[in-house]
Amino acid sequence: MRREHSHTLTESNVLTPETDRDPAEVCSVARSTIDLGVGDAQAMLDQAEGTVIAFSLHRLRIIRTNLAAQLLTGYSPELLLGCHLVDLVQADERDQLLASLSALRDGKTSEARLRFHLPVRNGGSAEVHGRVRLVHLPSQPLPCFVAFLHRVPPATALEQQVLDERGRAQQILENLHDGVIECDLVNRRHVYANARFCELVGMSVDQVLSAPWPGPWWGPETRAAITAFSDPAWHDQRADDADDCLDAEQTLSRPDGTTLPVRVNICAIERSASTLAIALVHDLSRAHARDDELATARRELALVTDRERIARNLHDTAIQRLYATGLHLQSALNRNDIDERVWKAIDEIDEIIREIRTSIFTLQVPRTLLEGLERAVRSTVAEAARVLGFQPQLSITGDLDMVPSDVAYEVLAVTRELLTNIAKHASARHTWVAVAHDVHGVTLTVTDDGVGYQPVAGRAGRGVGNLLARAQAQGGTCVMSPYEPSGTTVSWWVPLDASCTPAQFEVAP
Repeated sequence: MRREHSHTLTESNVLTPETDRDPAEVCSVARSTIDLGVGDAQAMLDQAEGTVIAFSLHRLRIIRTNLAAQLLTGYSPELLLGCHLVDLVQADERDQLLASLSALRDGKTSEARLRFHLPVRNGGSAEVHGRVRLVHLPSQPLPCFVAFLHRVPPATALEQQVLDERGRAQQILENLHDGVIECDLVNRRHVYANARFCELVGMSVDQVLSAPWPGPWWGPETRAAITAFSDPAWHDQRADDADDCLDAEQTLSRPDGTTLPVRVNICAIERSASTLAIALVHDLSRAHARDDELATARRELALVTDRERIARNLHDTAIQRLYATGLHLQSALNRNDIDERVWKAIDEIDEIIREIRTSIFTLQVPRTLLEGLERAVRSTVAEAARVLGFQPQLSITGDLDMVPSDVAYEVLAVTRELLTNIAKHASARHTWVAVAHDVHGVTLTVTDDGVGYQPVAGRAGRGVGNLLARAQAQGGTCVMSPYEPSGTTVSWWVPLDASCTPAQFEVAP
């Protein structure tokens, strides 16, 4: 160990500089060591985190150490007692040590950080680091310094620790169910991709890492976000609270031409020498499949409900009326007015046939829906002519084949129900059907010139309750209003844009 004044540490004497040492001070140190009670020693040792060295406030002489100091240096605590702390520090470390202790003693800081070399018995030194505090002991009039030290591991041990931590982190990333990819935004290249990400994009690790930046698999929104993150001007001009993250649903493109719905979370991280973008990719295909199954179940439930309602109508109207007609014909036997009764029965049977045709029309499954909503609507309106007795006029605006399947099914079901209600109740001579589609939503308007809209107090009106329920299930609404000079207009609307609300819906004149 290097010192300005050389001396040796032996079993019989204490390490001291060659300068004269005040015998009274040595006796004082010895007495303070003896006078420290068990409680004082415990007060220091309770805060111990490794090696503990206590030394006096002004003289900087060691007054107590713990067993860890003996294990570290190879010297017993008795040999270290009374030693000047500065003499245990290499010459090039003393100034920094004294400056730290002076700041602590003057109250400029509550804790000082230390890093120096302690002598060890084999002639070398052990590098230690830690902190030093001022501690007030009950038996001492002045506080003392107490240093809590740890040995600095060798460089090889630190490197191994870093490697172990990296290995654990990579093992976690490789076992994630979500895909992870890391991009160097400064050099514009991919630096890491876990196995799950490679599986999602259908490429090998080498193919992903060598792929053109920012990646052929991203959608336009993600490509724009990553490009913005990599622009130095964007980082210089952005506000402190700017959002450096992206959270969006999109579609991943694969080399084989297939796509995969995913949710992407991307976060930009700035480092001293680089800026990284880390993307977490979650597969949504199963979630979308569950949503499709749920939509199918809802459609099947709605179909079952409609069939039960129509079955009740057939039982309550057609069958009962047929039974009554049979009784009427039976009572006409052997009567003089048999011709009149027969003609009435024939008219009644014709009306019943019309009702049965209407019910069959309502029960028909929209087979053409798989070929597009527009064709299905045209087919439904054409079939309605059989129960209405005339051909409704149809107007279509926009591309109906772009309407999502769950909304398309509802549009077709509502169209059938409205035409059925007109055939049953309106006694109309003309009917107009208009279907419009735009980026905001789908609007179905059905107008007739029949007997008119006559709401009943406390009731929603003819079938409007069911129509409204269908619309509200999709976030839309349904409005029924009179048509001048006579008749009814029903406007049914469902949004396709999440930002649109029923309050923004306006009934077409």
